[in-house]
Amino acid sequence: MGGVSAPPDLVIWLVTARCNMSCAYCYMEGVHGELGADEAIAVAKGLVELAPSSVGITGGEPLLWRPLRQVLEILSANGVSSSVQSNLTLFSPSDADFFAEHNIFLFTSLDGPAKKIHEKFRGPGSWEALLRGLKLARDAGLQFATVTTISWANVRELPSILELSRQLGSSYAAFLPVIPAGRAATTSFLPSSAELLEAFYSLRDAADLLGFKASIWCAPFAYLIGPTKHFHVYECNPRRSFDILPSGIIPVCDTLRIPVSDVKKGVAEAWREYLAHPLINEIAAKLPSTCKSCAARDRCRGGCKARAYALTGSFEEPDPLCPLSRCTLGAGRPSAIGGSEVFLATS
Repeated sequence: MGGVSAPPDLVIWLVTARCNMSCAYCYMEGVHGELGADEAIAVAKGLVELAPSSVGITGGEPLLWRPLRQVLEILSANGVSSSVQSNLTLFSPSDADFFAEHNIFLFTSLDGPAKKIHEKFRGPGSWEALLRGLKLARDAGLQFATVTTISWANVRELPSILELSRQLGSSYAAFLPVIPAGRAATTSFLPSSAELLEAFYSLRDAADLLGFKASIWCAPFAYLIGPTKHFHVYECNPRRSFDILPSGIIPVCDTLRIPVSDVKKGVAEAWREYLAHPLINEIAAKLPSTCKSCAARDRCRGGCKARAYALTGSFEEPDPLCPLSRCTLGAGRPSAIGGSEVFLATS
């Protein structure tokens, strides 16, 4: 591996910023550039050599990207686990069969338990496209999961969204609080930290009751309420994963776009450069001072660094959505954020 100590667990490759939808909270607004077919194939081969545990392909809408099938074939043929995130409006029976044949996992957005909330952010026709696309996936025997971006509009609907995801045949349901970047670069989309904590408790209880997995992304402070068999909190470790923007740049995070390397110099070399970058090491090593007494500090590490930087301008501040953060968003409910249940869950 030419000096690379270990391959990453996950690579998220944003292959295109182009999309046939215009979601209100999309963080890809303003992203430019796109690799050509030859460059994309070279990156795919470089990923095979690097051998990450998984490669997630997203966008934009990946189905608009011409090299998609070639890249997926290269990854699949060499045993690299792959997934694609699609809005499903362009998803065809041919796509479903191809994904199933190559064992590609499918992710798609589900922003509400019914048409009204889902289309509030994703636009007219998106609900019917979702249901049609998921039927194609089921008919092809394709494994898939739903992804819900948590905003003020759906924060109280998480248990209902979880139940719908189960009914639709999803393998599990993923949930992540919106990150203020791109079109969502304001606090107007965010729920309050108290609302989010209350929603996570409700979601955890619903997941355990249904026996159906809820996975929390980009909110490691959810460890405060105690993960269970069916309520999983994903830890984002910058030393174990990296993102690739459509142009080939490797940023600090796909939502922040601060460049630290570029896969066009070679994937393995870019991974080495990324790991050695002072900013990556600072982010990975530094714990916000206000988090040092928190029982969840070793897993949470201050929460989502991208959200903290977007809202405070500093990587040294904790995630403002954390209910214990000094820069917590929203007035909140003291009983919901200061009660003994939070601390007992982490003791």
